[in-house]
Amino acid sequence: MLCLNNFIILIVQPKQENIVWTFNKINRKKKAVNYCLLNEWHIYYWFLMSDSSVHINHNGFREYDARWLYPEDINLNGVKDLGHGFGTQIISQTNKSNPRVVVGYDYRSYSEEIKNSLTEGLIAAGCHVEDLGLSLSPMAYFAQFKLNADGVAMVTASHNENGWTGVK
Repeated sequence: MLCLNNFIILIVQPKQENIVWTFNKINRKKKAVNYCLLNEWHIYYWFLMSDSSVHINHNGFREYDARWLYPEDINLNGVKDLGHGFGTQIISQTNKSNPRVVVGYDYRSYSEEIKNSLTEGLIAAGCHVEDLGLSLSPMAYFAQFKLNADGVAMVTASHNENGWTGVK
């Protein structure tokens, strides 16, 4: 489960759908607002919309990464929430109170400010961030293992043209 300030994502295998309905009951919701099928995994997401200054287009989430047009589909507050949600997941999965996360960003003129917002969210979640600065994705992956970090986040839209951003 990924929890952000304005929405929640829950990914389950088909035989675990009772988790979704239990989650709905706890949160006093009748059903998931949206649902999609990714391979054999079911993805449910709820929009809480508690903060109107946060903007994240849910269509940016993909199987292995997330990509958006910036700032049309995601804003800096949305990136900060993304970092907080990612940090929360790392803490949950590692059972560490202050896990180390390696963060890098690509050459796009706006990527550093996106990396800074992502870092703010990671720190707010309780993560210790190792900032690689301007880097390539393979460098970030190498650094995660060389520095024995608990997680990695690379701000990049890969081969997409300027105007796109993402995190993998």
